[in-house]
Amino acid sequence: KEPITLKALGVVIHEMGHLVQFITGAETGGGSQNMNSVYAQPFSFAEGFAISFEDSVFSKQFMDRYLADIPQFSDPKVRETIAKIKRSQKLWQTMQVMVRARQEMELYFPGSLEQRFEAMAQIARKNLYVNAEPDKLDFWSVTHVAGINLYYSNYSLGRGTVEVVNADVFDALAGNRPFEGTLNTALKVFRAGAKLRTLKDIEDFSLSLMPDARP
Repeated sequence: KEPITLKALGVVIHEMGHLVQFITGAETGGGSQNMNSVYAQPFSFAEGFAISFEDSVFSKQFMDRYLADIPQFSDPKVRETIAKIKRSQKLWQTMQVMVRARQEMELYFPGSLEQRFEAMAQIARKNLYVNAEPDKLDFWSVTHVAGINLYYSNYSLGRGTVEVVNADVFDALAGNRPFEGTLNTALKVFRAGAKLRTLKDIEDFSLSLMPDARP
């Protein structure tokens, strides 16, 4: 069997997060794609939710619970080191995502394609401190085209809301509560579908289910 990498496992869990959204949202929408939670609620929440689970694969708590019996992860120092490295990488990735969104905006301004790519390269040089070359499709370029304008920013904008919705999951990963019963708030959010159209709607609804969480 082909071994699976942690990165690949994270992608699988990311897409499973979307699957949960589609299934539970469609329960409310009568099976209509346009009414399930992915399409009825902000894309920033959909991607934020999925990427939060993708990130959890690299948390020390996840590795301690699920990977410690695998020889490559048996040393707790190795698991802790991986978690620290991935935290730093995720901070960089979050910044890169926002920079890519800003780069994409340049494509909608007047001017030649060469001018637009030069402007994108300048944005990368200024914000990511890389020697971006406009004639090369290197890592600073927008490599993932989702077919929706400025989609990249969705991978970062919804993180704060997701932390509210998935507070019980993060507590369980930190060892502060059992995993049983987690995700209940998220499932109720998905089932609410189009009733929750903004990130604020989602946060307020989630907090209403957790009275003790309000400041």
